[in-house]
Amino acid sequence: KQYRRKWLKQSILSFDPDIIHVHMANLAAEMYDVLKSLPPNVKVVYHLHSMPETITPDRVKILRKAISTQKYIPVCVTRLQRESANFIYGVSTDAVIVYNGINIHRFLDTKLNSEDISILKSKYKISQGQVVVGCVGRGAPVKNYPLLAKAVGELSKNRDVALLIVGNIDEELKNKIMQLSGRANVVFTGSVSNTNELYRIMDVFVLPSFHESSSIVSVEAQLSGLSCVLSDSISDEVVISDGV
Repeated sequence: KQYRRKWLKQSILSFDPDIIHVHMANLAAEMYDVLKSLPPNVKVVYHLHSMPETITPDRVKILRKAISTQKYIPVCVTRLQRESANFIYGVSTDAVIVYNGINIHRFLDTKLNSEDISILKSKYKISQGQVVVGCVGRGAPVKNYPLLAKAVGELSKNRDVALLIVGNIDEELKNKIMQLSGRANVVFTGSVSNTNELYRIMDVFVLPSFHESSSIVSVEAQLSGLSCVLSDSISDEVVISDGV
């Protein structure tokens, strides 16, 4: 950490920026000691990525101080996140919100015919008659994958179902999901670049997260024409269809 701080300060002084943009809470907390020592003409914009509830108390304390002293200028991604940041960090109720941008055409314009879908299902060893329940997201605790696995396990008691998980999942979580999913066919794709195609082989998209600041994947799933089951912790600002 000391090396990183020394490197950061040297890099900033060498580059001489007018604005520094930080969008990771852990990094913003760790580097506060460096950033607060910079000349006052260097503005630090802290573009919140995560929901504050997911950040550890020691780092929340640092970020709250950075914001209250106005060393960090906060930018939020949804109104829901701003409300949380107001309560936890003391962010102003009129702090700037910049919504995440999404290339909608990548999802709207994906055209797969029945043969394409059949080939893609075969590639991932999904039977043609299975109901495909899909989710996209890394295997972080906040994503609440065990609840999804339990729900699919219940569904598998009377339906032939596949659980398609797109994203990096560690072995321990994989084993837990497999144990909870009952008779379901569980498919882990890992990190892939063709999510726009994988949405097209899902029958329903499910995201049971404990917290989401701005759920881009929920928007992608709706753009792909999917019915979605979303946690009530996800902002209704990402609901763009009547399929949720």
